[in-house]
Amino acid sequence: MRLAQAAALILCAALGACASTSPEPASFTRADVVRGFELVAFGREFANRDVDHVIKFDHPVQVHVVHEPLDLRPVDGTRRVLDVIEGFHAHPTFERLTHAAIDEDQTELIDRADILVFAVGTDAYEYFHERASKRWIEDGRLAVSDHFYFNRCGANIADRDGRIHRAVVFLDVDEMSPELDECLTEEILQSLGLPDDDDSLPWSMFNDSNDVSRPGPYDNMLVSVLYSDRLTPGMSRREAMRLAPSIVEQLWPSHERAMARAAE
Repeated sequence: MRLAQAAALILCAALGACASTSPEPASFTRADVVRGFELVAFGREFANRDVDHVIKFDHPVQVHVVHEPLDLRPVDGTRRVLDVIEGFHAHPTFERLTHAAIDEDQTELIDRADILVFAVGTDAYEYFHERASKRWIEDGRLAVSDHFYFNRCGANIADRDGRIHRAVVFLDVDEMSPELDECLTEEILQSLGLPDDDDSLPWSMFNDSNDVSRPGPYDNMLVSVLYSDRLTPGMSRREAMRLAPSIVEQLWPSHERAMARAAE
């Protein structure tokens, strides 16, 4: 999430003037899904070039939340996000969700986590940014860049040949408190292997210029395309995009049934 968007949300909340942030109507087409998938799966928000292969989890995912003592908001928020994802047409398997306060001994839980959600206050966030992240990504290669440091809501993914082996979501709960759930949701979704944003996707959370604050039918489709059994980690972008239209076609009846249930 961009800092400007966060500031706007804080301001409108303070003034009591926030409009509804439900997803846009699902008036997208199959072609919109294919296009959006290519944008968010192969683009890189803060990199100079796209990537040429699929990245995704190919094993049951363990999620661990590091939080401030007595502040279980990030734990509850993460649980809600996982529940939503498990309702998608296709998704990774979540093996378990664990959590511990930052002042507890949790070395083993951190080291075993596939997705580490580090949601703490400003003082602990500073420490994480400067020192602690180096041991949570293989070979210390995770560098929490300045844009994440200043925005206080972001994620990094580490993969081997397209197989994600660690994703870290980091959130300063002091700075981002009014939109904590939105930050958690967007960054966990991106940590599954859809790391880019694009302002041309009005139906999606993968867009920092709209008011979509929770995943709807469009993001369900994007995640479900990625986690189709037909796409494998490391598959070339060209091959994945050759398959994407037929995967969307296979998913479309499930999408239409979900829309019909929502309209009842």
